[in-house]
Amino acid sequence: MWIQRTNRQFLFREIALFVTRSSLGFVCVAAAIFLPSSCSRSPSAAGVDAAVLPSQSPRASPKAAALGALEGTVRVRGKISALPALKTTSSVERQCGKEIPDRTLLVNEEGALANAVVFLADVERSSSEVDSHSPKVVLDQRGCAYLPPVIAARAGAALEISNSDPLIHNVRASAESALFNFAMPLQGQKVTKQLPARPAVIHVGCDVHPWMRAVIRTFDHPYFALTDSRGRYRLTIPSGRKKVTFWHERFPEQSLTVEVAADQKAEQNALWSANEVRF
Repeated sequence: MWIQRTNRQFLFREIALFVTRSSLGFVCVAAAIFLPSSCSRSPSAAGVDAAVLPSQSPRASPKAAALGALEGTVRVRGKISALPALKTTSSVERQCGKEIPDRTLLVNEEGALANAVVFLADVERSSSEVDSHSPKVVLDQRGCAYLPPVIAARAGAALEISNSDPLIHNVRASAESALFNFAMPLQGQKVTKQLPARPAVIHVGCDVHPWMRAVIRTFDHPYFALTDSRGRYRLTIPSGRKKVTFWHERFPEQSLTVEVAADQKAEQNALWSANEVRF
């Protein structure tokens, strides 16, 4: 009995060993048929092959455009009389006064022109030059006036409109056609609207207080700037020969050609004559 039991145990072990070896052999044979190198190459060699597969090679990033700086001053030659103040109404005198300044034409004693828009014309749409970032811009209703009176922004940007007055205002905006028109009755109220996706000159007004107005100039590229109170502007733009345009709602548009070298600063001033102003 003991001998028979020992023989059976030995037989079972032999059968199990045979099955295990057969299974391994089958796996290796199958791998050899479908993956010829899987049973013969070392893991390190297989890793080298995977590293050089074309689908895993890094893509070359587009070469960024070389940039330069363009700056200058925008002035008006000749004497321009200050625009008359804008009369308000008796219903808002306590909050806003009897009159407010007309901010559509701001020229200092040296002739420097504020709120002129300076931008590149005919910008090539290249992924290496033009990003799609559209920062939010803000327009406030304060003292029965729109502040700032001129905005330069990306087309499609978010426009946040706030009401800082304890008065009801309404905001009416139009370009080639009407864009939006809504009331803002509460002080501290904020409303966000999307600017049109295409470049435009957008006029903003208030039907309740018709002297209130602002203008928004939008672009499909980031190469634009507003002049400050000293008439100064600065642009960071792709290098090369470029067409720069100067725009102000009370003057005719003018364009000049400039040459900007990579990593260098170029200067381009602009000048309007006082007799060109449009009232």
